[in-house]
Amino acid sequence: MKYLTIFALCAFSFSVLGQEVLSQSEIREIRRSGDAGLLYDTIVDLILENEPSGIYSVNADQARILLEELREVDSTVSYDVETLALVVGGEISRASNRLENLKNRSWRNNILEKIAYVYIQRGANDGFISLHQANLSAALNSADASREQRISAAESAMALGNLFSDETQSEFDLNLALEYYKEAAYLGGVYGALNAARIIEQLEDYDYQSDGMNEVGFLKMAAITLPEAQLRLSQYYFEGRDGFLQPDYERANYYLNRAVSQDHEDAEAYAATLLYDGLYGTELDVEAALALLKENNSSVTLDFLQSKASTGDTDALNMIAAKYILDRNADHSSFQSIDDETIFRVSNSWMTFFRNFELDTMFDAAKAGNASAQNALGNALNMDAGGRILGCDIQSGSCARRYDLEDRHLSAEYWLSRAAEQNHPEGLYAYGMLFLDGVYVNTDRVKGTTSILRSWHLGYENSSSVLNRELDEDLFDDLISLRSGEVDAALFAFMRRYD
Repeated sequence: MKYLTIFALCAFSFSVLGQEVLSQSEIREIRRSGDAGLLYDTIVDLILENEPSGIYSVNADQARILLEELREVDSTVSYDVETLALVVGGEISRASNRLENLKNRSWRNNILEKIAYVYIQRGANDGFISLHQANLSAALNSADASREQRISAAESAMALGNLFSDETQSEFDLNLALEYYKEAAYLGGVYGALNAARIIEQLEDYDYQSDGMNEVGFLKMAAITLPEAQLRLSQYYFEGRDGFLQPDYERANYYLNRAVSQDHEDAEAYAATLLYDGLYGTELDVEAALALLKENNSSVTLDFLQSKASTGDTDALNMIAAKYILDRNADHSSFQSIDDETIFRVSNSWMTFFRNFELDTMFDAAKAGNASAQNALGNALNMDAGGRILGCDIQSGSCARRYDLEDRHLSAEYWLSRAAEQNHPEGLYAYGMLFLDGVYVNTDRVKGTTSILRSWHLGYENSSSVLNRELDEDLFDDLISLRSGEVDAALFAFMRRYD
């Protein structure tokens, strides 16, 4: 009954399925099932519950009951669990002979993987390495290793590769990590092949000739199932690789389409960049590019849209607006790559105002002359001329009927002009941007810059980046020719501050 002593020496407390202890009815149900797998899973979960703290408190009665039942059902499995308990309890010397027995007969029920997990969580990397190396060697040295053994060995090779490629570990060694990832790949592990390719890309002195395999070869192994590898291969074939790979657009499209068909976000973003600009022989199709990005909020997508929006691309700006505003559950922290000016143009305080009021209330406030409400509605209509934000269809007239307005009142220019007339700083900025971008109005740099100058003079600092970009000698002369004391004062104040 030594295995009972193990648990008696420790103060066990369990949390299974979110509970502090198992109820009596749960204990009875598990015992009556006679299911070795259920017993095994329950006990292992209880043993490992408090890892990696190393502090264990085990409910001795429940442990004893379940272990007794498991021993009756399957003594070999109970032996495995008892071995895990010894390691968890810190009795490594008592567990050593048991571990050798387990190594010799296989990683039954993944128990050695769980023991290795305990080692790595406690910083006992030598024990972790020893277990995984033994498992890997057993499969590699066996002429008739089973499929299950090969899968388990590939997982051990991956575990070792992950350890040696971790820069935070003292064992960090990229060359050694590469060797383990290659072993995982040759044993059929697609992630091993993918990681091998990634490391080869980092190693400047990698010898292709002596190894017989470069990163493209490993990527092809991984591309059997992994969209990450398919995307990387497509980029290689689109862009070429100096020294060993010429561009091949047919193969590039083949691998890219496979990745996109699996809804891989970075692949969708890459495909969109090709369509948006017509790169590498791809037919230019902005509409198709935007369709790919509609449900995609990856960092690659946001970086791409930001780069386009920063050049004044209205389609990209409206796409950011749709993601940022129309998705009420959007995680705005993911938009950190978008710069301040773009964020203002799709959100900032007008969006806060917009979100904090019912639409009927906001329309009433705007019609009554509230400049903040007018600014919020104007910006909303600037980003969505169709009316989706308003929950209606402007084209069909349903918005006008719903909010008791004339059709001409459902435009960005109408509401932003009214906010600007009241010297609302953000309204002046947004109104000016309409004319700089030529959105819904004819482009007019003088009118747009004049409005943004007034916005800046009233304290809206985001205007400064636009003014720095727009002001040149010709525009300066045009503004002076207006002979407006207000414009002149704002212009010279700006130049003194940002000269």
